[in-house]
Amino acid sequence: MRAIDEAPSPPPLGEGGSPEEGATGRARFGEFELDLATGELVCGGQVVPLQAQVARVLLLLVSRAGRLVLREDLIRHLWPNIIVEYDQGLNNTIRLLRASLGDDANRPRFIQTVPRRGYRFVAPVALEVASVTPAASIETTSEPEADPPSLRAPRRRRIRLASALSALALVAAAASLWRAGGREVEGLPTLAVLPFAGSEAASDVLGSSLAHELTRELSVVPCGPLQVIGQSSAARAGSGGARPLAVGRRLGASHLVVGSVADDGASLSLSVAVLRVSDGTELWKERVSTSWEELLTTQSVLAGEIATRVGDVVGTCPRPEAPEVEATAMEGYLRARYLASRGRWDGALQLLREVVAAAPQFAAAHVALGEALVASSELPERAIEARRSAVTALRLSPNDPQAHLLRARVALGFEWDWRRAERHLERAAELAPGDPSVHIARALYLSSLGRHQEALESAEIAKRLDPLSTAVQGDLAMLYFWAGDWVGVRREAERLLELEPETGIASSLRLEALLRQQEWELARQLALSVYGEDTALLAAAGRDLSRRLLAIQEERWKDASPGPTREMTLASLAAEQERAPDAVRHLREAVELRSSYVPFLPTDPHFSTLTSRRDFQDLLASVGHPLAKSEPDQPFARAREP
Repeated sequence: MRAIDEAPSPPPLGEGGSPEEGATGRARFGEFELDLATGELVCGGQVVPLQAQVARVLLLLVSRAGRLVLREDLIRHLWPNIIVEYDQGLNNTIRLLRASLGDDANRPRFIQTVPRRGYRFVAPVALEVASVTPAASIETTSEPEADPPSLRAPRRRRIRLASALSALALVAAAASLWRAGGREVEGLPTLAVLPFAGSEAASDVLGSSLAHELTRELSVVPCGPLQVIGQSSAARAGSGGARPLAVGRRLGASHLVVGSVADDGASLSLSVAVLRVSDGTELWKERVSTSWEELLTTQSVLAGEIATRVGDVVGTCPRPEAPEVEATAMEGYLRARYLASRGRWDGALQLLREVVAAAPQFAAAHVALGEALVASSELPERAIEARRSAVTALRLSPNDPQAHLLRARVALGFEWDWRRAERHLERAAELAPGDPSVHIARALYLSSLGRHQEALESAEIAKRLDPLSTAVQGDLAMLYFWAGDWVGVRREAERLLELEPETGIASSLRLEALLRQQEWELARQLALSVYGEDTALLAAAGRDLSRRLLAIQEERWKDASPGPTREMTLASLAAEQERAPDAVRHLREAVELRSSYVPFLPTDPHFSTLTSRRDFQDLLASVGHPLAKSEPDQPFARAREP
């Protein structure tokens, strides 16, 4: 095998030499002609369609024909503010360029691969240059081969230092966002991704799932300059044939991403456009053909292109690499995401377990599996499996914000490890500060520590970014409940009922607020609608109504299936009826069953009558709760991170 240094010299350049970057005119090579100003490629009088990124690579390679162009230069040229390498995206772009040129990587006519270093344009180039302007578009590390190492090193150090300073600035900005509850996001561009349209029944699954995945990508790309409307709100607002611009205005978005998808069995065809909501202007449109295996890479490339059209992208947090996933696994993953978005957990879990078994290196599938496990059940064994999914995802993709978010949820809800939860939440906020799920998770963490004002500020941001999400709305109502703000509880519970009239938690919270505000008649009417025409309720008035409702609920919950939710509910009912020993007994059972509600015990108004009791404080201390007022006799044993 010939060594790199012994590789044959490229064919001689045509007359005029290599075109400089910024040149205008035309470059001819083989049967092709390239417009140096527009990137338009012509072959035999016919325009060869090129994606924007592919055209940029071709222009750069032709401008340095005969010279090695390093991979890091190409990556910086395509994604100028990304701190980490973007190898998968570059590989995909080079593959598309070779396909457009009819080139063979093993016997190249145009693009020669220099393994682990970069690419060289090897075809003779003839120029018709109209004018040349100074090239100032990118600063590169590719050097003339005659440059001595002593001259090259300072430039490399300057670039690395600039990248390091940029990364530090982004982390500092994200840390500031975390500490301030996210108030800095106001005034930034707000983007909503509508479900992709399709012509076939199966396209509903594919279109919804692609919009969901692209939303997640976009929440990471800008690392601050963009905020992204949650997909649950975008999907709800965009259903029923609503006009896109009307949807954008309803969501409070400044920009929309709309598109379509078609699967012909051999490839996926995507059409994606960015619209400005204020005047309906189409800022950018791209048509892409990709495979199931390379769909993750395509999504990443599209997210980067969209971000540059919407905001002034000044930097990007480290992002997970996009792996190549076998087609069946990718299709199963998207279908599982679709099922999970509709609460069909059993089907989603079955599919996701099959996906991670078939594609164990697919980090996003491990995250999705963990999320489904946490959302679908409080069984301890599922919490353990969710923890394993989170740890695996972080090992595979340490810069995935959703993996950090999942790890934080497991740490807080099931391991009761506040320090670990805070560490992963802060990292998620650094990576995706415009993601509403980060803000709501942060709000729940702060509320468990009694920091209610900060929690509500963070949750209100999540609501603004995901205004039609029943999950966010439900969490917000609970946060007002833990804060003891009964006006806020009623307002948010009524808003939740508007979004989802059959939501039981909304009626329960509204009823609780009415009772605590001593709105007896309104409370009695609501109780009758919830519990039926109970004779005792019809006759009850004032505090007798509260006592009767507590008794009715307790009788019903005694017959419920055993589990952490039953024990926690019976504990709260006993505490409200001032039966402290019974309440503590049920709480101990809930702790044994690893109830995810344990972190909120000190701030839940139901348990306010227990706060002065030693046995209640000892219970809090045993799980390591930061608000416990006593030392634990037997601290809760925490799992060690593998």
